[in-house]
Amino acid sequence: MSLNAERVQAVDPGFDELVAAVRAVRPRLVDAWEATAVIESLGYTDARVQQEFGFSDTRAAGEYLYPMCRGPVGPSERWAPTAEPAVAIFTRAAASTLIYAVPWLSVFVAQILRPEAMQAPMRVAPALALALMFSLIVSGGFVQAIVRRGEFYIGMRQPGMARLVVEALLRFGIATTVVFGLGGLFVGWYFELFAWPALILGADAFVLMSVLWMVCGIFAIRQQHWRVAIALFAGFITFAGLRSAGGDVIMSQLTAAVTVLAAGLLQVRYVFGGAGSAATLPRHIKLPRLSVLVYWTVPYFWYGVLYFAFLFADRLAAGTAAAAVPNAPFSIPAAYNLGMELALLTLLVAASGVEVGGALFGRGFRAEALRPFVRDGATFAAALQRHHRRAMALTLGTFVVIAVAIAALAQRALPEIRMPEAWSTLIAGDLGYACLALGLLNALVLLEMRRVWAVVHELTTALLINLAGGYVLSHAFGSFHAVDGLLLGAGYFVVSSTITVQQTLKRSDYAYALG
Repeated sequence: MSLNAERVQAVDPGFDELVAAVRAVRPRLVDAWEATAVIESLGYTDARVQQEFGFSDTRAAGEYLYPMCRGPVGPSERWAPTAEPAVAIFTRAAASTLIYAVPWLSVFVAQILRPEAMQAPMRVAPALALALMFSLIVSGGFVQAIVRRGEFYIGMRQPGMARLVVEALLRFGIATTVVFGLGGLFVGWYFELFAWPALILGADAFVLMSVLWMVCGIFAIRQQHWRVAIALFAGFITFAGLRSAGGDVIMSQLTAAVTVLAAGLLQVRYVFGGAGSAATLPRHIKLPRLSVLVYWTVPYFWYGVLYFAFLFADRLAAGTAAAAVPNAPFSIPAAYNLGMELALLTLLVAASGVEVGGALFGRGFRAEALRPFVRDGATFAAALQRHHRRAMALTLGTFVVIAVAIAALAQRALPEIRMPEAWSTLIAGDLGYACLALGLLNALVLLEMRRVWAVVHELTTALLINLAGGYVLSHAFGSFHAVDGLLLGAGYFVVSSTITVQQTLKRSDYAYALG
């Protein structure tokens, strides 16, 4: 085998590139099995190493390559994670959510101050509202898949593979979005839901916004959320300029969205670039096996879809229950829509508490894992339970403070919120989203413990409760009771996810080793 490999290496200098790529990923290999794993992670298969280098399989290539890259690891070279300061964690985690909440807040405030400049004509407003909801639902799964897979390969110092996988997922996401857009166009025409101009605008907006969310998700791979801010700022400038020049509301919004998308696409190429990255990549990078990619992507994909579907399930139920109400998007009463918009705004701003709590738990998890414990790991489990309780308290406290602040400001700026229907909807929506925030914190903890399928199962059940409860209650007692489905689903989610977290933390040593 050695003689054959030397002969092939002399013929094909590409083997030197493979050695350089393996050394860039792991300068000191532990054994031949690790060498084999790194070779396969670089896109090499049994057939490829046999064809290019003459090895029988990747295992033989790993055995031959291991002596070149092995080396003893002394006490001074042991891996020790650097403890990120709490201030840095707070800033990074809060910025990852506020970068999306601030534009939403700005649009909401602009609708209050200049409603004539922001409000779309009623003939197309319901179709555009549905396009926004479904664009977030459909693209949410691809955003999660793109971010999770991109972070995985970037963490392995393989930006070329990360770029290849992300581009493949983005292309598949765009194709899926176009298919769903055409399907929605057909359904709207067949059931005569909207007129043709509204259907065309809704389908175009759905595809455009879905691609926009996926492109913005790419920037989260390396925590470059400031690139999203640059793209959104370009869109705001475009919209303000067109409206000042007398442009139509719809065309101004679509042109602004195109500007944001173009500004995002121009920056994507810089996400995977890095100093010296090109020199560490083999010449021909191939996608991982489709079965492996699907296996690790599907649970995160469904998590993203379920999350956004849960956010808008009550409005879909209310829209089917209400009769045609003038000046109400998707036939939703104005008071209900106002209360839920304020509640959703509270969740978007308070999501910073969820992200910070999850990041602090992950930091505590890694710190506790380095400390020795005796026998059954009860000390380790108790420490992680303390970290979990602190994260829950931080999440709930942040949500309560923000909910009170937004409600107080709304009472001053919006006289409509003082109506009993709108006020009760806001309170119920805040309660439901508070439970959802705690459930999402539990989801981050379970994701840290590699229990992603547990999150998917619980969120699926919660979504079904939300949809079924909201539909039945809104049709039986009126559209304002659609929010009760949100309360039921979110309540189930926080209780079931808390139980799962407690059960997982009892055997946290096992979960850590498994992860």
